[in-house]
Amino acid sequence: MRVTALAVLLLALCSSARANKEPWRRCLEEPAEVGPCRGRVERWTFDPTSATCVKFYWGGCQGSRNRFNTKRACEQKCRLKVPRCALPAAPGSGDVQCMAYMPRWAWDEEKKDCVQFVYGGCGGNRNNFETKELCLKRCSPKSAANPCNQPKAVGPCRGRIERWFYNKQSAQCEQFMWGGCKGNKNNFKDQMSCEYACVPEYQN
Repeated sequence: MRVTALAVLLLALCSSARANKEPWRRCLEEPAEVGPCRGRVERWTFDPTSATCVKFYWGGCQGSRNRFNTKRACEQKCRLKVPRCALPAAPGSGDVQCMAYMPRWAWDEEKKDCVQFVYGGCGGNRNNFETKELCLKRCSPKSAANPCNQPKAVGPCRGRIERWFYNKQSAQCEQFMWGGCKGNKNNFKDQMSCEYACVPEYQN
């Protein structure tokens, strides 16, 4: 009994630590909940399948943390922060006009690999790649080809050159001082270049 309780406690602590380190995870791991109360309060929640913020009516008490007072607040906390590769595979909207059979690939965080799925042709989200190679290149932590997966690297030289790098933990581009030599490809001359390469908001 003690072993089970300890295992549950450790799992809870690890989940809490990860959520604090990557706040956007609540947008994926906590679906909207109306709660036990019977009110009808307009709120917004992030839908990972469509990667959009949608309106729902909260009961007024309890529920999950994936709940925001405005659409803008939801987008700032979730839509613009959740990395492309963290989204679930999404076949599409399911409309009659969207019943195509298009084999695609999506990154699966649990398997740490790209998995194939069938895309209907419209809707869905950005975790959708035409080939496994493209998926791995973009999402795999082992992919050296993707600068967004690399850590900040000042390099061995002692210069102080203003550069930008993508911070996976905060899901945003941050400024740092590059030494002037070596380092890695997660090194951009300006904020805009970094954001277009790495930040979910600017990715197609």
